[in-house]
Amino acid sequence: MEAKLKKRKNGPRLLKKTRAQLAAVRQALREEDIAVKKENENENESKKRKREETEKNRQQQPHQQQQQQQQQQQQQQEEEEWEPAEETVESAVLLGEKRRLGGQQQQQQQQQQQQQQQQQQQQQQQQQQQQQQQEQQQEQQQQQQQQQQQQQQQQQQQQQQQQQTRSIPFVLFLLLQMGAAAAARLLFFFGNKLQQQQQEMKK
Repeated sequence: MEAKLKKRKNGPRLLKKTRAQLAAVRQALREEDIAVKKENENENESKKRKREETEKNRQQQPHQQQQQQQQQQQQQQEEEEWEPAEETVESAVLLGEKRRLGGQQQQQQQQQQQQQQQQQQQQQQQQQQQQQQQEQQQEQQQQQQQQQQQQQQQQQQQQQQQQQTRSIPFVLFLLLQMGAAAAARLLFFFGNKLQQQQQEMKK
């Protein structure tokens, strides 16, 4: 009888515990969803910044090339306009050699600049390809994380359903036990009264 009474007292407490556990699980799921949304927003902002920087670099390249070409043209004009007032045969020869050497140097410089520009363009293309690969990898990782979260949510929902289904028969069992105990008491009480009445009748 004492064990049955203890079970009867502990029944509402167990129900309260299960309800509190379910509320805690729901709160944890909400917090995880909020954190995932914030991470996705931060990653999207960083991607936008990278794209804007690459576009700025592309726009600045042709402007730099124009400046270099203008400087080269100015140097050529200055060298062509410069001529001595009194030009002798020797000075003319020297000027020709200087101009020839200067032209060769300019051609070499132009070739070097073109090579550097080509190298820069190749490097930028490689960087863009790497960025695209990184973005693809990040998107794949996000998809994997979302799938894992969905699986976790499904597992948690299944666990909640299992807990609820387990708690329902336990409560029914407690109610049945409480009803059986009350019925036993009533039978015991009426049985005693019947015995007393029979004894009085015999007297």
